Amino acid sequence: MYIAIGAFFSWLFLRILRKKLFGGFLSGWVLATIGAILGMFLLHPVLKFLIDVFLNGICFGSGEGRFCLTNVDIISAGTGSFLTLLILNRITHAR
Repeated sequence: MYIAIGAFFSWLFLRILRKKLFGGFLSGWVLATIGAILGMFLLHPVLKFLIDVFLNGICFGSGEGRFCLTNVDIISAGTGSFLTLLILNRITHAR
């Protein structure tokens, strides 16, 4: 899943946003995948908390059997990919 998210954001940077990446699509893909993994681990707790706050009334059951719709893995991985490529783009064009 993270490889696909990395590929999508690398393609998005190159084709849609028309940003240049050092090394082209392949290096952007690798770095976006790393960013997706880091984003999932670093941003997941923050985004989960925010979404839990907004979805507080959309939970089913009570106690330990409580079920809430709060899976934010894709959002946090996508955010991590995008931020990693944005930082890479800023660093390489600052020279």
